[in-house]
Amino acid sequence: MKNNRNFFSWLVMFILIVISWAIFRSPSMEWLVNVIIHGAWGLTGRYLTAGLSIITMVCVYALPLIFYEMIMRCSGRIRKYLEIAYLAAALVATVIFIGSGFQDFVYFEF
Repeated sequence: MKNNRNFFSWLVMFILIVISWAIFRSPSMEWLVNVIIHGAWGLTGRYLTAGLSIITMVCVYALPLIFYEMIMRCSGRIRKYLEIAYLAAALVATVIFIGSGFQDFVYFEF
């Protein structure tokens, strides 16, 4: 029962975040409503490719969180060693990718 409650709360939070993100990123509320009502829900051609690309990126970016959650479910000394290894890998990845040429965050372009 507790697992169902956790899953439901994660699902509600995910839906709220997606809705908030859509409102934040849309040029206007009229545009957002138009996309929701008349959107290409069939997803063919380039829309399918774009949708699959976005889903793939979300899954790739969520993997570190899933790994960390799995580590937190371990117990004893193994958890301590896994957590240290995870944080060390995160630090190394941050150092490697810090200057990889990604565009600056939108708020830094004012």
